[in-house]
Amino acid sequence: MPDTLVSFILNVYFNVPEDQLDRAKEQHLLSMAAENIVGDLLERYLAKILEPKGWVWCAGSIVIAVDFIMRGDATKWNLLQIKNRDNSENSSSKKVRDGTEIQHWFRTFAKTGETNWSHLDDQ
Repeated sequence: MPDTLVSFILNVYFNVPEDQLDRAKEQHLLSMAAENIVGDLLERYLAKILEPKGWVWCAGSIVIAVDFIMRGDATKWNLLQIKNRDNSENSSSKKVRDGTEIQHWFRTFAKTGETNWSHLDDQ
């Protein structure tokens, strides 16, 4: 359910006319859905790149906060969390990673639009 306060702020702070608020809400919901699809496509694409290197895609929620896993040595697993942008991480996924050895990689830098592909091999 959309938050009515968001519409109020769009109208008052960003000067979105009242007759355009429903359209703005609809476009926001579509944008969020598109972002989820981009994330899914990114993981599918990365699976094609990472699986030949020994990584296994943890599709869905097989392992909490982990998108890819790879056997390290006899006592260690390598864990990798993927994000689309450096600012798309929510506090809960970061909190899950704190104090763990889960590695983190993201596709693009939000402020510059530059990509982070060159660091994928660091994983």
